[in-house]
Amino acid sequence: MGLDDYLKLVVHFATTGAEPRFFVVPDDELKKQGHVPPDLSKMNAWLRGAVATKAAHESTGYSDAKKSLVSLGN
Repeated sequence: MGLDDYLKLVVHFATTGAEPRFFVVPDDELKKQGHVPPDLSKMNAWLRGAVATKAAHESTGYSDAKKSLVSLGN
């Protein structure tokens, strides 16, 4: 996706209140479309890092205690 198309989407969602859609596509379908399915272990590592970053940004000495953001069951 080019920058102009991306910016059009950002403006669309920012101005219309529309929510982006999330699609789950099986690996076989991704391969049929010419894509390489993501590696599950890399996805889990990225998610753990994103959750840790989010938790670090929301937890300060001035923050109230909050529930855990997410559990990956590991």
